[in-house]
Amino acid sequence: MIQEEEARHQRQQEEADPNNGIIKVRNIDEAKEVIALRRGNVHFELRGRLVSVKPGMTYQACLKEFCRKKVSWENGFYQCSKCGAQSTRFYNALLVVLEILNNTDRHSIVAFDDVARRFLGRDGQTVAAFEGKYGEKLARDEVVERFLGRGYTFVINATCLTRWILSTATPC
Repeated sequence: MIQEEEARHQRQQEEADPNNGIIKVRNIDEAKEVIALRRGNVHFELRGRLVSVKPGMTYQACLKEFCRKKVSWENGFYQCSKCGAQSTRFYNALLVVLEILNNTDRHSIVAFDDVARRFLGRDGQTVAAFEGKYGEKLARDEVVERFLGRGYTFVINATCLTRWILSTATPC
């Protein structure tokens, strides 16, 4: 009953708000103010320039589609501490940390597997193959070269002042 009421309230808010709760901010400082006022879990839109990407864009993840937790190799199997799955294989998931510049301030945002795949146009298997062949730094340079220095409109979900998760990125 309570869940139905919350779902109905959410639908009403989305219908009343043409931006679906996405707040447009002018700069990173303004985004931080909004996050502090709302105490996290804020969706906002920010224009900025992609200035760097950290090396090491993939990790070995659980094969279960809705888990994707990092797995560890134990006793001849990849084991997931979240769902308990064991397998002889793993999924190469993307975890891309982007640094953006807006006016004079910089901030890091994280793009998880699905969002990172759409943004980069490559899947984790392809990026992991580059990392295996060229090393993490050269692979990163190869994969992100065409994106660096370009302007984007980022839609970000911030759960706190420091943890910003990318939802979408479209060229400006």
